[in-house]
Amino acid sequence: MNDVDTRSGSGALGAVVGFLGGALVGTVLTLLVAPRSGTETRRRIAHKAASSRDALARVGSAAKQATAAAQAAFTTALHEESAPDGWETGASPSPRSSAR
Repeated sequence: MNDVDTRSGSGALGAVVGFLGGALVGTVLTLLVAPRSGTETRRRIAHKAASSRDALARVGSAAKQATAAAQAAFTTALHEESAPDGWETGASPSPRSSAR
C-alpha cells in the first residue's frame, strides 16, 4: 500500500499552528516555573494571552488580505493574457472575424 499523504495545503498551516502552539506552551511553562508570586505570574500569563490573541488576529487579517490580493492579481493576469490569434480575450471562444 502507498503511505503517501494526500492532503493538499495542510503542511504549511500545520507547521504554523504547531509552531505557535509550541511557543505558547513554552511561554506558559516558563512563566509558571519562574520565581514570582502567583499573582504576578497570573498577571503575566493574562498579558501574554492577550498579546497572543492580538497577534493571531493580525495574522488572520493579513492572510485574508493576501488571499484577496492574490485572487485579484490572478484574475487580472488571466484577463490580460493575450489570446491566440483570431480569438477575443475574456469572451466566449469565438473568432474575431468570421470566415465566409
